[in-house]
Amino acid sequence: MNTPPASIPQSPSLTSHPNLSLSSPALPPSSPSLSSSLPSSNMSPMLVPYPPYFSPLFNGAGNGGPPPLSLSSVDPDDESQWRSLYVGNLPLTIIEENLFEIFGRAGPVSHCKIIKEKSTGKSLGYGFVDYFDHEAAVLALESFNSYKILEHELKVNWAHVTSHAHTLFVGDLSGEVTEQMLTSAFSSSGDVTDSRVMMDANTGRSRGFGFVSFRSKGDAEKALRDMNGEWVGSRAIRVNWANQKNHISHHHNTPSTPNTNTYGQPVSDTNTSVYIGNLPHSLTENDVLLLVSDFAPHIEQVRLHKGYAFIHFKTHEQAKEAIHYLPGRTIIDRQIKCGWGKERGGS
Repeated sequence: MNTPPASIPQSPSLTSHPNLSLSSPALPPSSPSLSSSLPSSNMSPMLVPYPPYFSPLFNGAGNGGPPPLSLSSVDPDDESQWRSLYVGNLPLTIIEENLFEIFGRAGPVSHCKIIKEKSTGKSLGYGFVDYFDHEAAVLALESFNSYKILEHELKVNWAHVTSHAHTLFVGDLSGEVTEQMLTSAFSSSGDVTDSRVMMDANTGRSRGFGFVSFRSKGDAEKALRDMNGEWVGSRAIRVNWANQKNHISHHHNTPSTPNTNTYGQPVSDTNTSVYIGNLPHSLTENDVLLLVSDFAPHIEQVRLHKGYAFIHFKTHEQAKEAIHYLPGRTIIDRQIKCGWGKERGGS
């Protein structure tokens, strides 16, 4: 990295944020080596000096800085390439400049984005932070997950889709089981990177199944052996590989992502809807979720119709990555069709 210039513009300080008291994150006792890389409580909040293009005031390729990382440019199965983090449970008053200052402690940040509601422009409470190198992203993940800001405990995880080889389907969940309960139960078998209980969009209640992803295939295999038939909540759970159902198979190819949707209209950079066609009419919504289970942590809603479905993702980039990887998968001997769907409200 180039040596920072002598005069570095100051980024907006978190200490000016209303009611925000910034302190050093509490590091896990098992990671003493990390403490030397982060500020102690009596140090300035800004630990890492950075050249102008790292500053949020100069962010973006159009302002002299590098463009944000693209998920599609990173091999999702090569963890050593991962440099993008998902940051959830953000206070709604936190802005992107605040993310730069907090996560800049771990290393130079290339891009920050808070996801906002399209019609109001208000924060949805989550966002993404991109680093220039994997090591800084690892440090941030280990340091800032569960870090509290304004009484909100941050949920930090890798932004990349976990390989389906590391993801387990968990069925027969009782209604009171939460994602935190799944994480706690499965952590005894290995390093859990994500847990998801699938909820009914209309009632807000659990649909009785979910997914648990692990950092390694070995941990997932151990969990499959250990957890199938174990009790979580008030019921014994059923565990299997997320992509294993006797009529579902995955064969990947990598076509270029189309720039028009299935209706021939240009795709906007806010579209999060993916169309999946050529589906057997007998499929249920659960079958569709199993077909795309490796993307489950990023799915907001599935809308199933006769022979086709629309899957709504949290972000445009996640939808784009799904379109990149889904074509070629088959279900009951049918090869699915995949492309951009209509924006929300049109499906």
